[in-house]
Amino acid sequence: MTALPLLKMSVFLVGMTAVLVSSVAAILWRKASEVSVDFGPGAQSGLHAVQQDAQICALMVAYQKSADLNGRAARWSACAAFLFGVATFLSILPSG
Repeated sequence: MTALPLLKMSVFLVGMTAVLVSSVAAILWRKASEVSVDFGPGAQSGLHAVQQDAQICALMVAYQKSADLNGRAARWSACAAFLFGVATFLSILPSG
């Protein structure tokens, strides 16, 4: 069995790292789509204004959690795209 040249091994490692990083992004986007809304005890109140306040607050908290997860996923995705770019650049270099 012949040893892979260092350049080919580098391309492989960077590419596999990019796969793992993009998997993290996918997991974060999945979690962002599954954020639940917890209306809490205020939604069970008999007062209409308190119910509305509880619902609005719960929606704002859920949207903020989802937005935070989306932001983290976007950063991981950008990192993965950069790594794929590096791997592509390395793959066109002449191996010595």
